[in-house]
Amino acid sequence: MAALTTQAPPHSVWSPRRNLNKLFEETSGEGTLPENEQEDIFSLLTAADSENKLSHRKLYLVLDLDETIAYTKRIPPGELACGHRILVRGDAYDMVLRPGLQLFLKRAAEDFIIYLYTMGDEDYTQAALAVIDPDRIYFKGGICCWRPTESRNHKNLDRVLCDKRMALIVDDTVDVWHSDLANLCLIRRFIGDPKDDSLMRLAWQMQLVHRDYFSRYNVNLATPPDVRDVLRDIRGQLLAGCQIALTGVAQVDEETLESHPLCSLVRLYGADLTLSVDSATHLVARKKDGWQTSSKVRKALQRRQVEADFYAVWDHWMLDTMCSWDRQPESSYSIPPPSPEMNDPRMASFKPSAPSTTHVSEHGNFVNGDLLSELDRDVMNVNMPTVMARKRARESQQEGPGVTSKIPITGTTSRQKLACEKPSFASEIMDSDNSYPNPFMGVAGGALLAGRDSTNGCSASHSA
Repeated sequence: MAALTTQAPPHSVWSPRRNLNKLFEETSGEGTLPENEQEDIFSLLTAADSENKLSHRKLYLVLDLDETIAYTKRIPPGELACGHRILVRGDAYDMVLRPGLQLFLKRAAEDFIIYLYTMGDEDYTQAALAVIDPDRIYFKGGICCWRPTESRNHKNLDRVLCDKRMALIVDDTVDVWHSDLANLCLIRRFIGDPKDDSLMRLAWQMQLVHRDYFSRYNVNLATPPDVRDVLRDIRGQLLAGCQIALTGVAQVDEETLESHPLCSLVRLYGADLTLSVDSATHLVARKKDGWQTSSKVRKALQRRQVEADFYAVWDHWMLDTMCSWDRQPESSYSIPPPSPEMNDPRMASFKPSAPSTTHVSEHGNFVNGDLLSELDRDVMNVNMPTVMARKRARESQQEGPGVTSKIPITGTTSRQKLACEKPSFASEIMDSDNSYPNPFMGVAGGALLAGRDSTNGCSASHSA
């Protein structure tokens, strides 16, 4: 049943800059900062704020809105909302919250100062906040929404006004954060699937980073630890040894191979990129029209027949590895050889169905097991992989041999600290009646930009 229509409250959203202005007014008694002194004062206030947060064992968390914690689309005439019906400048939109969002925000607020950073304009952001955080208790850091003076294609931690050494970013889109990729925690794009349980995995990741960061913190040190070093130690070797060639995933050439945001992010996981299939260990391909006739795919499939240590996989293998912080088995994402009739040039325009092995590409799910909404209210306080392992143990008793085994975490100091059973994401397929489009087919990753929107509420592009 659709929720009642939600309208935005009349007050304006508070940006991080406005929050610091308020802090200055309260502490100095001098009123609003003079414009010519703002940057210097903001730098001092940011440094003072970070020291205060460290003393309270808190870090900064910057959350994207659209397709990260909520999915919004225009409601066609005569249809009902699946989630919350919101009004933006008189137009009705359907906002579906990611399952477990309120629990996630409640848990995250204990360890982080949370910011919301969206490409949506202020009207849309106000309407969204009226649903997500009506009492304004979670986003204490401030709200960064699109304004005419801001970029529509780029996000930057400089606008958040926080110490980058203490900031984590959660977003489904890579390219908008090209200057702060080392802080980015990539999450799978949410398009309304009620079975999505990505926030449970994210809660575990945030807890792991927070724990590791403060295990390194010493009040007597001249400089605090850097959260980017923590992320590197946790995930920086996941793709070590991989030489990855891309086809259909991102537009790269010799000039952009070093600078493309997706390539830069992949390197942060330990891999390297190449344009040559011959020098690659992996060909990572996007499944789209004409993939059977791709010269790179054909060469890769021929090479795979004679080289057991070469892999030709769909792009979800790389995406799921980066989102889950767990190296996924290539066999579950393997590109099948084209059928003999595909060699006929007349089949070049054939539109393929989704591969049976690519369970994650159908509905955007990459974490299998119990959904966050189905667990006990204290789920955020328990170890997520242990919960998943228990769930699989119950299944093994009911359905026969189990599908998981105890896998020791190796590779880095941080991962060794979390000695526990990890879920096997390739072990089962999550079926769904999801009516929303595949997140990797078409335009995604955006918001209502200055009043311009499409029928699915998206405006920005996604490069990968």
